[in-house]
Amino acid sequence: MTQESNLQRRTMTGEFVITAEVTPPLSASPDTLLTRAAPLKGRVDAVNVTDAPNRGADGFLRRDRED
Repeated sequence: MTQESNLQRRTMTGEFVITAEVTPPLSASPDTLLTRAAPLKGRVDAVNVTDAPNRGADGFLRRDRED
């Protein structure tokens, strides 16, 4: 039997959920990522680990304008 996550439970009951975004480190070691995410434990319902940490949405927009 799979235990449902806090995010799943809150979503299914229509409760407000809080998520946070964490930028991953450039290294393959999970230690930095876990250190960055630790203060969020118990404060948010889910954490999103972004991809492309060196290039945000504004970087994509700037690139589109240069082409």
